[in-house]
Amino acid sequence: MRGWSESLAKNRQPQRAGLQPRIVVGRTSVSGELTPWRQCSIFAKGSGAWRMFGVMVAMVTAGMVHADGGNLLRNGSFEEAGAGFNDALYWKMGQPDQHGDAWGSATREGWRAFDGEHLMTVRGLWAGSSHYGGIWQEHPAAPGARYRFSGWFYCDPEWVARTQEIKLEFWDADAKLLLGEERQAIKDCDVEWKQISVEAVTPVGATRVRVVVNVDNTGAMGALQCDDLTLVVLP
Repeated sequence: MRGWSESLAKNRQPQRAGLQPRIVVGRTSVSGELTPWRQCSIFAKGSGAWRMFGVMVAMVTAGMVHADGGNLLRNGSFEEAGAGFNDALYWKMGQPDQHGDAWGSATREGWRAFDGEHLMTVRGLWAGSSHYGGIWQEHPAAPGARYRFSGWFYCDPEWVARTQEIKLEFWDADAKLLLGEERQAIKDCDVEWKQISVEAVTPVGATRVRVVVNVDNTGAMGALQCDDLTLVVLP
């Protein structure tokens, strides 16, 4: 998935021999627009002439915009770099849109990834950045849908943080009003990779669902690492 919207267009010049218009499917990115949309050019034959009707169908059904394997997140394994090696594409503001970001001591690294070659980290004070960090990415929310946010996490043995959690947040259309959230602490990840998940249902009025990895009050040493993040709609 490389954009917020999907366009479906039909050839505006169908052949008169009764052939159906050719369908061309393409994807486009609409910066700032969170509602996926589909445009269809419909041709009807009447009174010996072709007539075209434009139809705009607003789709707030998240299931219509899936990345590979049903995962709604883009670059959930952090394999694609952004502007720099330590930026993950779709997880940094403006790279390439406004629907994801990283803050504090969070960086993309080529360490001990759970899968592939890269992961996301929040580093301790040794990194000289800050005592907090995290990442988020958002997607259009379907009314009444149940979402599950999951990821794999590993903590260095010397790592400590007062707060380390994953969250599902639900926002209004302007991303100014938080309408609901669910949290799950990241625990017992200092021996091996551990999968952490959280589920929540879209509250009334929410049009954005946002996944968050949030870390605060870190210690001096080590890092929290995460990989293979997924956001799916449950049946």
